[in-house]
Amino acid sequence: MKRVKYSAYILLSIILVLSVIGCSSKEEKVRISVEQDYNKAIDLAKKEDYEQAKELLQKCINQLPKEGKYNFALGNIYRNTQEHIKAEGSYLAAIEKSPQLKEAYNNLAGTYMLQGKYDDASKILDDGLERFPNFSELIFKKAQLIFFEKQYNKTIELMSRVIDQPNYVEGYRFIGLSYLNLGDSVKGLENLKIYLEKTPDTSAGKKEIEELVKQLEKEVSQ
Repeated sequence: MKRVKYSAYILLSIILVLSVIGCSSKEEKVRISVEQDYNKAIDLAKKEDYEQAKELLQKCINQLPKEGKYNFALGNIYRNTQEHIKAEGSYLAAIEKSPQLKEAYNNLAGTYMLQGKYDDASKILDDGLERFPNFSELIFKKAQLIFFEKQYNKTIELMSRVIDQPNYVEGYRFIGLSYLNLGDSVKGLENLKIYLEKTPDTSAGKKEIEELVKQLEKEVSQ
């Protein structure tokens, strides 16, 4: 009698194990399929075939609703098509599902800034910097915002953390202008000159800075 019970128990255990393995295998197949659709969507977006890319990403979201990277990719498409409100919603969903996606904080802040929603941008940048205090793009965006709030010392502090990186040469312009607003023409001129040396001729606003530097040089030499 005990042997029968033991046999039944062993059989039940095998069934349970097989059920778990089967379930896991099914989930893995879904994940592989979703990842294939995701990669197709990214390729389509690069070719600016946004509608098909949106459909595939929405399919990914429906199948794996807890994964934020699909919302993030969808947000990028909405940003490219100037659908800012939809982009906001997608980035917010990405952050809620996958708070480790630091790029989602960055792109959401940029979307807010494009629409002049500076308070919203500042808040999401603060949230992002709390999680990722050394993420250069968040630091750079935050420094730009506080420059326009006339927090010049803080602008200099933040921009000084990123200007040694090639992508953030623009930081020298903000530092130079901050020093000028603080009444330090020497340091202002010094940083604006570095900006002119490092930034390409095609950069927006470079000609205006060149004129400003000429004027400052005359004032300093007098």
